[in-house]
Amino acid sequence: MLGDRTVEAFLKVIVPNIRVGIFISMLLTFTSAFGEYVLTNLLLGGNFETLKVYMYRLMQSNGQASSVLTTIYFLFLILVSTIMIFSMKHYWGKKSLSKKG
Repeated sequence: MLGDRTVEAFLKVIVPNIRVGIFISMLLTFTSAFGEYVLTNLLLGGNFETLKVYMYRLMQSNGQASSVLTTIYFLFLILVSTIMIFSMKHYWGKKSLSKKG
């Protein structure tokens, strides 16, 4: 670390320490952008219906189906979050074992 250029020191010291925070922020950004209408409309055009717009329209016609879809949506987010947490624990577990050996 001593004698490295600023960019190399940043990549070797700072980035590994904030990697989990970066990973979690990417997950939160993905989940919030999953149903974002404005971004989808900007990228794909006006003929695309997002999950939140579909849920709103479904709620107007059938409240029970909307409740089921909302529950499935939250279960999907819990599943993605759990997979990410276990993969990060597995990654950090391997990393700590390689440092000991």
